[in-house]
Amino acid sequence: MNPHIAICAFAKDALLKAIRIAEEKGFEAVHGIVDSIWIKKEDASPEEYVELCEAVYAETGVQLNMEGRYRWIAILPSTMNEEVPVLNRYYGVFESGKIKVRGIEATRRDTPPHRKGPTRYD
Repeated sequence: MNPHIAICAFAKDALLKAIRIAEEKGFEAVHGIVDSIWIKKEDASPEEYVELCEAVYAETGVQLNMEGRYRWIAILPSTMNEEVPVLNRYYGVFESGKIKVRGIEATRRDTPPHRKGPTRYD
């Protein structure tokens, strides 16, 4: 078996188990890729996220780390099929105000930096 295919199979199995565990604990899986999962649950406490991470680790042996909670996130559709999200193209804002951008032109080195505060368009 090709090592890359074996790694992807392991990752997919762990991701599907993590989604099942999250759903059993009342979370909704919003999006997932090989090494990340986005979940939501109205008014979830920080302890609930820790418990979820511990449950996933106990079942899969894969340790999860919570990067943060988003105020909002946009997961972009495929240009080939608008009904299907692209796995690695998204942007959003964490509760801290930090912006996270992946897979779109704003991540290029020649993109101007983002300004904080009002702009002339506000």
